[in-house]
Amino acid sequence: MSFLEKVKQREAEKQRRQDEIQKKMPEWAQAVGQLCILIRKLVQPEVRRSGDNSAPRAQRGTCRVDGFQLETLKITDEPEGKNATVKPLSLSDPKAQGAVGCVLLEGQDQVYRLLWDGKSHAVPDHWQIVDSDGDTKALTEDTLDETLETIFGLREKAPKTPTRRIRFDE
Repeated sequence: MSFLEKVKQREAEKQRRQDEIQKKMPEWAQAVGQLCILIRKLVQPEVRRSGDNSAPRAQRGTCRVDGFQLETLKITDEPEGKNATVKPLSLSDPKAQGAVGCVLLEGQDQVYRLLWDGKSHAVPDHWQIVDSDGDTKALTEDTLDETLETIFGLREKAPKTPTRRIRFDE
């Protein structure tokens, strides 16, 4: 194969990957939106509407990822002065590590990766939480609540216990 053929082949592969990303983006946008709804539900319970200002606030925002507008969140705990952000990454970002998509949940001193398997935009059974130690758990309301409590200092990080690594291609 000549140099020119190799360059053309590499460019065709690059274009194929970009086409795959563009096909998956509407589903990714829906999945991120559903995840943000769940996080807002956990952060801003009904008590917020009754005038309790001690609960954290989730402020919605947007960012452009791979040409699509995706939702972001900034979670602020006013009395404590702590913040966390929820930010989706590009589908081609290496932080996804074998998953289709990755959302970063960043606290002031901790970063969690929320990995999407790409099979459905629904949250249950299609997301994983990966902590800074690489431990992986299925994302449920309970595990997400524990993660948020850890980020905001309401819970000590659980001692490291042996866990089974979950791979999306199993």
